[in-house]
Amino acid sequence: MKKQKLVFIINPISGVGKQKTIEKLIDKVLDKNTFEISIKYTQAPKHATILATESINEQADIVVAVGGDGTVNEVASALINSRVKLAIIPVGSGNGVARHLKIPLKIKNAISIINNQNYTIIDTAQINNVPFIMASGCGFDAFIADEFSKLKTRGFSGYIKLITKHFLSYHPKHYKLSIDEVTFEKEAFLISVANCSQFGNNAYIAPKAVINDSLLNITIIKKFPLWSTGSIIIKLFSKKLNSSKHIETYTGKNIQISQNDFFAQMDGEPIYSGKEINIAICPSSLNVIVS
Repeated sequence: MKKQKLVFIINPISGVGKQKTIEKLIDKVLDKNTFEISIKYTQAPKHATILATESINEQADIVVAVGGDGTVNEVASALINSRVKLAIIPVGSGNGVARHLKIPLKIKNAISIINNQNYTIIDTAQINNVPFIMASGCGFDAFIADEFSKLKTRGFSGYIKLITKHFLSYHPKHYKLSIDEVTFEKEAFLISVANCSQFGNNAYIAPKAVINDSLLNITIIKKFPLWSTGSIIIKLFSKKLNSSKHIETYTGKNIQISQNDFFAQMDGEPIYSGKEINIAICPSSLNVIVS
């Protein structure tokens, strides 16, 4: 029987120091009678997309993203609407996509499920024609994503420090939104357009989001009094954010946001967006290995 071509694309910045462990586990856990295995390392931002495209051209059957949500996004961008399946080894700061899909966070277990080749078909989305899987949006989360990208040392603690530093000084902004051609205006702390339920680290920005329902979930955190901060944070981590009176939620397929920010965020990475954001769902567009 012909072996399946399996390509690992590893981001050496994510999970720093784990590369040798990952290579040993790949050798130990994967069924070599089933797979022909190769390993590639990224060398710069967006390099994972180039490597994934090369892997498609080399007739890969499964491409494995080893890293955080940014790496997963880069690899997935090349695989959308192809026959090639995406597998995920989550070693990033938040691992929101893996958590939503219930992919094991333990490296050995995440590698092990590849042997079964079980997969599901999920939706993806685009922001200004750039693909994403998890969530995009503008406001405070985009500001933090931009600040986080400038840090020399990454990790969940870096996010917490930035949020703590800037939370009280960040001012809500005025936005014009159109959701499936219904237009309205809002003053908002942040606007998230989610395909997955969470940002990562079990922070559920869209608790009711389903990754294969052909819909995007829009969460608007409105201007809120300082005394309600604790309640909002608790609801964020307990899947109850949509129950807060300071939150508005919608679903839609095509969303436009006019704003005065220059950055949006996409799967935790800042992107230059100008003054208008156009977001659209891409139904049933990606094959992903799951448990």
